[in-house]
This record gives sequence, C-alpha cells and structure tokens, in this order.
Amino acid sequence: MQLKALAPLYVASSQPHTFAALGQAIGNSLSSVRDTIAMRRVAHAPAQTRNVLVINGHPDPRPERFCAALCDTYASGAEESSRAVRRLDVGHLTLLLAQAQGKRGPVAPEVERALGMIRWAGHLTIVFPLWLDEAPQPLQQLLTASAHSRGLSLADRTANARRPQTARTIVTMEMPAFAQRSLHRAKGRAAFDAPSLLLLGVKMEAPTFIGCVNAISTEQRKRWLEMMRTLGMAGA
Repeated sequence: MQLKALAPLYVASSQPHTFAALGQAIGNSLSSVRDTIAMRRVAHAPAQTRNVLVINGHPDPRPERFCAALCDTYASGAEESSRAVRRLDVGHLTLLLAQAQGKRGPVAPEVERALGMIRWAGHLTIVFPLWLDEAPQPLQQLLTASAHSRGLSLADRTANARRPQTARTIVTMEMPAFAQRSLHRAKGRAAFDAPSLLLLGVKMEAPTFIGCVNAISTEQRKRWLEMMRTLGMAGA
C-alpha cells in the first residue's frame, strides 16, 4: 500500500514544543523495539476473522489530524486481510452526546447507530488524544452509554468467556510516553486499563502510548502508520 503524503496528517499545536528534542531522541531509539512488539502482537492475534470497528475518539474528526491518519491506516490494513471493517468518528456525534448528557429519553438515531456498531464488532481499535490525563469526554460518554445499553456492570470485567469482544487503545499525547506509563502505574491502574474509559466485559490489550506527538519527525509518523497497518492486517 502506498502511504499518503505525511505533511497534512497532523495539525500541530500552537504551544511550545517543550519535549521536542527529547521526543526525537526517544522516538529514534525505540523504533526497532516498537516494530518488534508489533510483530509479536500480530503473531499472537486470533486466527479467526472478526468484525473490526475502528473508533476515532478525537472530538475533531478532520482527516488531517494524526488520530484520523492512524485510524485510516489501521482500517486499510484490516480491509486488505478481508475483514469486515467499519469506522466510527466520535467527533461527528459530539453535539448529540452533549445534548443527551444528564437527560432521559429517546437516543438520537446517529448515537443508536454508533452503539449498534460497537455491539456488532468483535474487536475495537480506539484511537484518541490524551487530554489532562483523560480520554476526551465525548468518547467517554459514548463507551459508557454502550456499557449501559448492554446492561454491563463491574462484575462483567471477568465475563470475557461470555463476551469475547476485544479492544486495543492507541493514545497520543504531548508528553513522553514513558512518563505517561509511569503515571499510569502510579495511579494504581491495571496494565490493561485505558485512561478513563469504561470498557466493561471487554478483553483489553495494554494501551499503546504515542508520546511527544507534536515533536516526532515525519519518518517517525510514517513508522507509526506502518505499525498500525500491520496491526490492522492482523485484526489485533
């Protein structure tokens, strides 16, 4: 697959790149390790074909965002391996989710279709930016609504045998990835918990953190996109 030009794949932040030099150094040193991890995950992925839902959790669904590019590349890889693939952009539901917050009544048709897509999927790949150590609120609201619509509770964290749905989270952030992993552990979160997401009854992969996203080079972005395509081909 010929990758698209990478220049428009990310809207840069207007904030100073405090971690620019550190991000470049860390990204270069970890690139081979990242590729090795990706291949191991592919090798251990289930062999059976599964329905795959790719969720872009960024509130801004514009295609030039790096989150959108990661979703595009993963979906392309999954389609190449003849999997049934659907795409959900939470940014298109932001207003509807905000209107429904704290209210009871009929769910907007677009939100109901989104919940149906989540129920349809055997595997979820969720890409989102980390904001103040949390996932964006619309994404949290959508996944909470999905858990409630299926009647899941905390007891369903171990119900994977009855609900073999799996999920992978790809989290972009401005701080270095190793710092986020340290904070993640310091807060007592399990290794497979995604930040602030309610994913009950789902077998989680460990979050993949893409750090210093404002500072990494074009080549590093390309390598992340290639890794996403590899994971998509494995449906992992």
